[in-house]
Amino acid sequence: MDRTADKEWNATSDSIKKEYGQEYFESLKNYSHSEVERFGRNPEEVVDAMVDAVTAVEPEIAYRVSGIFIGTLWVLHDFLPDCVTDKLVNKLFYHRAGFPKGSTK
Repeated sequence: MDRTADKEWNATSDSIKKEYGQEYFESLKNYSHSEVERFGRNPEEVVDAMVDAVTAVEPEIAYRVSGIFIGTLWVLHDFLPDCVTDKLVNKLFYHRAGFPKGSTK
């Protein structure tokens, strides 16, 4: 998983690296490890979804990686407004990885 993430980070433009920062990238990798241990998912599925998200010309609002717990969240996502599910997902998951350097401007 680290090898794939490092490969993608190294292929990322300098402007994006500067915007997100090395600290965020390392934090996100650490967070990814903890979530893989927590949910027992294939990390390549998650990395592939993340790569799709950051490289898409027109990215989706959300990318789904299957699993019972995650599947339940996506069912909620289908019925609740994006702003509600975004707050829920951020509260449950993303705040633990920190925020990109550029997001705090």
